Amino acid sequence: MNRAEQLNALALLRLLSAVPLSERQRQVLDLRSQGLSYGAVGRHLQISGERVRQIEARLRTIARRLSEDPF
Repeated sequence: MNRAEQLNALALLRLLSAVPLSERQRQVLDLRSQGLSYGAVGRHLQISGERVRQIEARLRTIARRLSEDPF
């Protein structure tokens, strides 16, 4: 994971900090924000790197909706 990806993961973590997430979603966010690649997170959580990518993509969709919704 490069520095820009790590910063994006950190920003996502901060943005979603007040949103109720599943334990798995929180784990993925935490590990990605530490700089781990999809594959490394997957190995740590015993899931595929592709599944990690899918979870993160879903989290980005949630974050995008939050940023568009003025409440």
